[in-house]
Amino acid sequence: MKNLITIGAALFCTLSIFGQADKMQWSENNQIKEASFKALPPVSPNDNTEEYLLAAHLDFNFQMLNLQFAFTKNFNSYVDVYYVPSQSWMEKGQYTEQFLGMANLDFDLIELYARKFRKKMFEAKKVGSSMDFYTKLHNDNNFEYNNERYKIQSELRSSDN
Repeated sequence: MKNLITIGAALFCTLSIFGQADKMQWSENNQIKEASFKALPPVSPNDNTEEYLLAAHLDFNFQMLNLQFAFTKNFNSYVDVYYVPSQSWMEKGQYTEQFLGMANLDFDLIELYARKFRKKMFEAKKVGSSMDFYTKLHNDNNFEYNNERYKIQSELRSSDN
């Protein structure tokens, strides 16, 4: 059992180290290009479709003692926006340029909602706040992001028709 735990811990550390190297942080200078999509697209039964998947993430993670938490107001450094090229794929074809534009828009939109989340946390965090003060803010922020993304996709689809 002890060996199994050691192997599991070593595997987790190895995956974490490799996962960190593959991240591309959001930056106004980082543009997603064809070469940004490293994964192979899944096999599709319908060869007439073109799709893409941008593995972009907004992460929020912090670890601190209760006393440190009580006096921390700014959680900006704990919010991270990145994409993972090795998990992103694109079927290249006539829509490649549109996909690249949409992928960059998606990535920028995630950064926008990360900034909104940072601001909401800064405004909501008080000295007596509980450790889960961010839960509702995070859920609301995700809901707003998904609604905005849905509106954009709906507009794009209606403009194609």
